[in-house]
Formats: sequence, C-alpha cells, structure tokens
Amino acid sequence: MANSLGIYFGTSLIALIEVKGKKIIKQINIPRALISGKDLEEKVPEEVKIVAFLKEELRRNKIEAKEAIMSLSGQDMIIRTFETPVLPAGELASVVNFEVKKYIPFKTEDLVSDFQVKFDRANRKNNVLYTGIKKESLNKYLAVVEQLGLKLINIEYGGFSLLRFMRLTNLMQKGIVGVLSMDFSEDEEINFTVVEDGFPLFSRDITLSSVSEDLTRKTEMSMPQIIEKLKTEIRISLDYYNRKFQSRKIQKMLFLCNDEQRHDLELLLKEMLVPAVFVDSHRYIGKARHYSLSFIKCYGTAIMKCIKDNIKVNIISAKSKAFTQKEREIEDQLDFGAFFSDFQVDPKFIAIGVLACLGIWGLGQYQQFPVRHDLDTVISLRPQLPSVGPSATLQSLVDMEQESKNKINALHKAVMQQLYLTDTLDVLPRLIPDDIMLTRINYRKGENSTEVNIDGIVFLGDSDKERKEVNAFLAALKQDPSLSRVFKEMSITYIDHATMEKAEVTKFNLLLKG
Repeated sequence: MANSLGIYFGTSLIALIEVKGKKIIKQINIPRALISGKDLEEKVPEEVKIVAFLKEELRRNKIEAKEAIMSLSGQDMIIRTFETPVLPAGELASVVNFEVKKYIPFKTEDLVSDFQVKFDRANRKNNVLYTGIKKESLNKYLAVVEQLGLKLINIEYGGFSLLRFMRLTNLMQKGIVGVLSMDFSEDEEINFTVVEDGFPLFSRDITLSSVSEDLTRKTEMSMPQIIEKLKTEIRISLDYYNRKFQSRKIQKMLFLCNDEQRHDLELLLKEMLVPAVFVDSHRYIGKARHYSLSFIKCYGTAIMKCIKDNIKVNIISAKSKAFTQKEREIEDQLDFGAFFSDFQVDPKFIAIGVLACLGIWGLGQYQQFPVRHDLDTVISLRPQLPSVGPSATLQSLVDMEQESKNKINALHKAVMQQLYLTDTLDVLPRLIPDDIMLTRINYRKGENSTEVNIDGIVFLGDSDKERKEVNAFLAALKQDPSLSRVFKEMSITYIDHATMEKAEVTKFNLLLKG
C-alpha cells in the first residue's frame, strides 16, 4: 500500500502525518503563528506563505507520499444534519438544496457541497448529512495542494476525522454514542458529535474564548473557570440535541482530553447523568507521543484509505461531478451546432414550403369562420355582469366562485379568531435591553391557549454575558403585570451561537403561553 499524507489545518497549527497503512512514518507540526511571522512580504497572500513553508518542511522531512487527504476545522466547513421525507432519488438533490437554505446564512450557489442520506425506519424519514465549503476557501486549499505536487483525495471536516480515529477503539460501532474531544494545551476548538451506528446525527464546535478574548486571556483562565464554561456549553448542546431527537437518547459518551483534566471531566459528565468512557489515545498513537487533538485529527485523516466508516461525503468528487456536468452541457451545445454544419438550403424548397404553409393557414381560417360567428352570437346573449367578462369560460366561473369562498372564509377567520395583543405587547419596547434586537414575533391562538414566539439576537462579544442578557430580558417579561396576567408560562426554547456579518452572536427564542 502506497504512503498517504494527512494534512490538518487547525485553528492554531497545521499538522502533517505520513502513514503506511496505520503505521505512522513521519510527523510534522507547524504553528500558524510561525507562518504568519515568517520573513516574507506583507502583501504576499496567506496561501503563498503556507505553500513556501510546507514545501520546505516536506523536503526537509523527505515525505514520499504522493496522495493527500485534507481535514479542516469547523471555521472552514459547513456541517448540517436535518430530516426530509422519503423521496425518489431524482428529487432528493433539489429537496436537500431547498431545505439546507433554512440552516445557512448565505447562498448555496457560493458553496461546493455533498450530502449523504440514511433511511430512518422508525420515523419513516431520511436523515441527511450535509457538508459544504465556500468556493473561495476550497480554491485556496486546492491551490496549496496543487503547488505541493500532491493529488488531493478528499477534504473533510476535522470532527469526522476524529470519528474515524475513534473507530479504532471499537466503542462506537453500534447504538447512539456521543463523542466529546478537547485539548486545553492547544488553542483548538472542542468538538461534540453524536452518531447513530457511525452516522452523524448532530455536530457542534465549541470555542471557550469569545470574540473579544485573545489567546493570552484564555491561557490565564483558571481550570475551574474553564470547566464551568465548558459545562455550560455541553449542557446547551445536550439540551438542543434532546429537543431535536427526543426518541434517540445518548447511550454513552466517549471523551478525549489531557490526562491532567480527565478527573474533572469525568465528574462533569457524571453530574449530567451521561454514562462516560475515557478513551486513552496513547494506546493507538503510542506512549511516547504527548496528547494532541490536532495530531489525532490529522492521524484520523491520514488513515482514511484503510479504515472504512459510515461517512461517504466527498467534497472533491462533488466538485468534479459539477465540473463534468458543466462540460457536458457545453459539448451538447457544440454538437447541436455541428448537426447543421453540413446542411445545404435550396431556395426553391423554401418558396414551396412558404406557399404550402400559407395555403394551410388560409384554409383553416375559412373553415373557422362559421364556428366563430356562432360563438360570438352565444357570447352576446350572455347576461352582463360587471365581474364577469363576455369571454369567461366555465372553469373561470368555478375559479371565481372558489376564490370568493376563500375570501369569505379568510374574513370570517380574521374576525372570529383574531387575537388582540396590542395593549399587552405594547410593553415590549420598554423592556427590551439596548443590546437585544428582536427579529420576529409570531403569535397563534388555539381553542384553549395563546402562544407568542419571540426571536432575537444579542451581541456583547461574550457568550456568557449574552446568555445573561437574554435571561434578564425573560425575567423582566415575567415581572411585568400586564404580560403575566395573559401569559402564565414564559420560557427560553433555545439559545445558541450563530455567525452574522463575520461576528459571533447569540440567537434565542422565547415562548409565551397563556
């Protein structure tokens, strides 16, 4: 088996591992700060700096592999999971592209993407795993690999590379398993993934530092502060997962971490009543190597060719298919033009054809004359109504009748089922904090209940402060007498991170029930 090279572009370093089968041949770790500080012109693009640095490292370490698999952090990849009805294969792609627009903040046309479907027998639905990357980012990484003289097999999400490494443990082959991985010695994102029989149901990246915090401040955080913040993020992730997959309870949690923090994390997961199993990475990467999450992800990427898993998405194949389809359309257009290239036209045949068409058209007009005369007579005898024209057909009359019924039903529903909340919700502008912006208010009145859904976002540069601001807003709503008189229950249905205009914000939804 030929050597393979795994490349992981992490948040703090670039890791490269050359393997032969599962055996590690060479290992390279390059801090990103070292590349940024390399003595090159400031105006040189980042990918040019990366290529220059990697070429030197590949030459110096005598890397022999000709094929590479690349793994990226969650900052570059888009991973979404959702459900769709069971559909014919020909309709599935268009339905997935339509559905995914609900979950991403930009156009799907700007992405190169692939998806995988797993049929859920219990719910009679399809579970869809969608992965994508912006075309601009993909082209940058493709240019890097091409200039290194390597053939790129696939680009995958770092969390999936980690799952492939976990398959070596034989702890996640069957059932619903959560995987939590972290490395407090690196500025590396924390990955939380839930899989069912190896197929991802849920994935989330956790960053303990906020937008306003730099690395220096993060390293100064005490371990109790880190554990407390991590506990909050894990609780949010578990709450969201349990709401989305109510019938699929996590059977056990596998976690990877530094040996020094193992005890703290075991207590944390035990407190959350989740059966936890610590995975000793040294059993699979060797005792001599210190624990590194970037190394483990890179190794999981490198062994793709010899470790089979249940994740089949391939960004490189998806890009090739899209390019081939475009080439085929161009070839079809060229072949269509070539069809007429040898066609010769005789003016005599054109004249005969024109005369024949004119003769047929004239005969048709002559035969239609008596029928049109009778039709005009019938139309003139119709009763004249302002809303019905003389040319109305039976179908148009039926449609007009149905349209009138729909309008009457809509007016009846608006009058009989309307909900008067103007005075009640008038207090909202006075209770909303300055840092919170409401994006949508939706209300619904049933026979025995009234519900108001409030969506909003908050940006303070700190996820903890943002969550406290949302809770303070909810508390203010509960204390208002006019609201509490109508709505007996007020709660937060979800609160999660999101990216808007390249900034990390907190999105939330409040539910008011009366």
